[in-house]
Amino acid sequence: MKYCIAERRLMVVKDDQFSITDQCSMLNIHRSGFYYKPQGESDLNLELAI
Repeated sequence: MKYCIAERRLMVVKDDQFSITDQCSMLNIHRSGFYYKPQGESDLNLELAI
């Protein structure tokens, strides 16, 4: 079964017997992608879009 990247990110456990680097490698995701938290649009940007 194939998992999307969001599902694979959820499989990484911080206090597992494997390091985060190893888990990301096994799940074929970039470590930076594991830590990435998207930022929402700024209020100014939303106001300008209206």
